[in-house]
Amino acid sequence: MPPQLAQALRLQQAGDLAGAEGLYRQVLLQRPGLPDALHLLGLVQHQKGDSAAAVPLIEEALAGKPDSVIYRRNLASILAGLGRLEDSAAAYEALLERAPEDAEAWAALAGVRRGLGQFDRAAEHYRAALRLDSTRAPWHSGLGDVLQQQGALAEAGMYTGDLDGRFGDSTKQALTKFQTENKIPVGRVAADGFDWLDANGAAVFDWISDSLEAMIDAILWDNDGVLVDTE
Repeated sequence: MPPQLAQALRLQQAGDLAGAEGLYRQVLLQRPGLPDALHLLGLVQHQKGDSAAAVPLIEEALAGKPDSVIYRRNLASILAGLGRLEDSAAAYEALLERAPEDAEAWAALAGVRRGLGQFDRAAEHYRAALRLDSTRAPWHSGLGDVLQQQGALAEAGMYTGDLDGRFGDSTKQALTKFQTENKIPVGRVAADGFDWLDANGAAVFDWISDSLEAMIDAILWDNDGVLVDTE
């Protein structure tokens, strides 16, 4: 394992993206096609604001490490942020073929399907997420919203009712945090937290999924010094 890779990761986590990028590229000159270096370099491009450049790097990383759930999650997330929702959905589906009990991925896929206007499939995916983890208020709310879109108002009411009463103050706090971080004007977020997203479905997954920065922090070193996924 090139020592520059560990140093580059530390720089990336510290916010020195230029320094990290330089070291990742040095590693790739020494070991072309190294999946972890390609993946992390792709995340650097995304963090720098060039998400389009991140996609081919992570795709190349996946060619060498096709079973990486973290790589696929990051690729799907970046594709959705670029508005490539069909490609994002395909990436989430590939992830779920390998990790069918990943509730976060089911919920994120539901958000992407919703952005595509595929409400039947979005509802199906939200239900899959909730079967795995029924405690997540945003997922209940998201399912309720797509049911409303389908005209199933009675059933929707089961999911868009008193979320604070069922899940505590965390729901309201999460909505407030999401509103603040995304600079959404006061009053734009509806009671269920999703109504305003009808025209911005690609943003749903961003709130539901872990941030890419958190995913970088989730990478651990194993006993052989190889970058491994925590999942």
